[in-house]
Amino acid sequence: DLAGRRIRWDGVALPETWWSSGIGVYDGIFFLQTFPDGQNPDPRGIKAVDAATGRIRWQRTDVRFVGWQPDGRVAARMLDTVETQSCLLDTDTGAITGTSPDPAATVSSPPADNRLIFPVHHPSDSLYFPVITAFLKQRFGILPEIAFDYAEYAHVFAVSYYIYIGKQLENHLLVFDTHSQVPLLHEKLATQRTGIGIDTFFLFDSFLVFVQEQTILSVYEI
Repeated sequence: DLAGRRIRWDGVALPETWWSSGIGVYDGIFFLQTFPDGQNPDPRGIKAVDAATGRIRWQRTDVRFVGWQPDGRVAARMLDTVETQSCLLDTDTGAITGTSPDPAATVSSPPADNRLIFPVHHPSDSLYFPVITAFLKQRFGILPEIAFDYAEYAHVFAVSYYIYIGKQLENHLLVFDTHSQVPLLHEKLATQRTGIGIDTFFLFDSFLVFVQEQTILSVYEI
């Protein structure tokens, strides 16, 4: 409670996973995505925590977070199904309330938090992975591996992708202007990696923020 300068709750024990990462606060609920494997940080699961009490409202291990819809519902993808299936989750209960999220309307931050934009993480089985892969290969001769992070701002999009150099991975960030059809920025974020990351950059207002080689903080105005 910043206004009251007091801690509302702490020490809440969450079900054990390798890692949990916050993905947003909406309508009094703090949402996290979970990562069961440290070697390949592929999110598999969503937890919803009451921001006022710390109580776990609901959790699911059968979905992967994709983004938010304008009405506040969570867009997700079902895991371990024969075919890739999308769904919409009710924020209060976690129940599936629809099966057809609007990809064009899906954003990475809750509807009320439009100043801060985190990229959407797309693993290799994402519907969007072959689309971005085809674009990078055709325009730049790049063949991305494993996963990428993607975000849009106005007429610009940013994609953080991975390529193999020998047996290790390099992480690169490409910013592309869809109006002029030219890259605005193409930077190397990390080298000699054994695994991938997530949220490797973010956008705040008109600024692009990222860290290079875990030591250099870079901020560009778009």
